[in-house]
Amino acid sequence: MGAGLRAVCPCGFIADGLFVGGGMLNFKTYCGAPALCESCGALDVLNYLEDDPRCEKCGGTVRFYSDPALHEQSGSMRPPPHEVFSWNLPGKRGRLVLPDVAYLCPQCRQKTLRFESVLMWD
Repeated sequence: MGAGLRAVCPCGFIADGLFVGGGMLNFKTYCGAPALCESCGALDVLNYLEDDPRCEKCGGTVRFYSDPALHEQSGSMRPPPHEVFSWNLPGKRGRLVLPDVAYLCPQCRQKTLRFESVLMWD
């Protein structure tokens, strides 16, 4: 089952309609996940299972928001945050996890962006 996410930052940046995960027919080959383009700064949902995903706007290299480098660093004594979204990857690839932490905003470039779960789908 997939999910619909919304990305919101106090600077005014909002991205709605971020459909992540996959469906019953494509879950072995497709896992949509939010990604940030390192060239143009676009936030888009791309296939996490693709070998070399590229920005749909400029063709640049992307970094998925599951990358801890895009997360606000929390203290080691805090309990782990709950997950906004997670997806079991096919085979022995493990899990894709978006913890409920602050992320790098494509607009203000601060780690103040939050993902919110707004719907679930099959």
